[in-house]
This record gives sequence, structure tokens and C-alpha cells, in this order.
Amino acid sequence: MRRVYFGVRFSSAFQSDLCSSLHGLQTRAPSDIKWTAEKDFHLTLLFFGAISDDRYEVLRQMSFDQKLLPAAFNLEFNDIGFFPSTDKPQVAWLGVKDESKALLSLHERLAKVFKSWIDKSNEENFNPHITIARSRHKLNHELFKKVKLTLKQEPIHEFFLFESLPGRTPRYQIRAIYPLRPK
Repeated sequence: MRRVYFGVRFSSAFQSDLCSSLHGLQTRAPSDIKWTAEKDFHLTLLFFGAISDDRYEVLRQMSFDQKLLPAAFNLEFNDIGFFPSTDKPQVAWLGVKDESKALLSLHERLAKVFKSWIDKSNEENFNPHITIARSRHKLNHELFKKVKLTLKQEPIHEFFLFESLPGRTPRYQIRAIYPLRPK
């Protein structure tokens, strides 16, 4: 069994800018917070969870008809949010502005194709975000709200099949790349 998902990966320049934006916060935050590593910033499009090796191979070797996929698009980012809520924040994330609805369209198309493969809750609650930190204890959301993010639009030209590898901290490996239609 393999834990896999479709997701978006960001340019190294974006990842570096996001890390720089968070640096001041990281130096003031409690030591029990686990920060997402710069190379691991991603946005999950569709989470499959644990799937059989046969299904994994289907996904890995799959090619999508580009006419069915949206054209490449840009993402913008907005405020920091929290899961499960601001009353009991344990995961801090960076929200995504998807004004063109291209990201939502891509998610919906993938969810429709793989409807029988996924948990229904993953399909119904799409909340595009980048996880930036997590803690077993309550995060100080006021500390996170003080962060001033100055991130540029990020062009998205492709999406990926990621595998989540077991370990003390999550590690993600790209297993396949799927290009979007050119703009």
C-alpha cells in the first residue's frame, strides 16, 4: 500500500520567499512547533490515502487528455488560517486565492474521474492551502496573524502525483508529472 495524492508543487523562488517571510515568526515561536521544510511546500489537489500497488501504477503511468484539463494559471495567496479552528489551532496554513477558479476546476475534474477511489470527505471539503506548521499543542494564532506575507503570484503549469513516505516527519516524493494546457 502507498499513501498518494495529486498536488501542486511550487517554484524554488516561491518556496524561498515563503521561508523568508516566516523566518521572523520561526525565531519567536515555541520550539515544539514542526515547520514544513522549504522543499516540502505543496498544495494537495486530491488525496487518495493508502492505495494498492496496482492502483498506484495506474496513476503513475496515466496521461490526461489536455483538452480536459484547465490551462496553466496563476495562484495568489492570502491570510494564514488554522485547522481545526482558531479556538484550537494545531495546524497553520497559508490560504490560496483562486479568482479564476482554475484550481477548483482542476480539483473537481480529478475528483470526478477518481470518485470511486477517494474518501467522500476529501471530495466535499476542498480547502486549498499550504501547510506551514503544526503542533500537538495549541498554536498561538495571534503570533501567526502578525506575519506580513509579500508573496508574488505563482504560475502553475503542471500538477504531480506525490507519495507520502513514512517517517518521523512527512517526506514527499514526486512520482509522476502531468502538464496542464498552455495558456
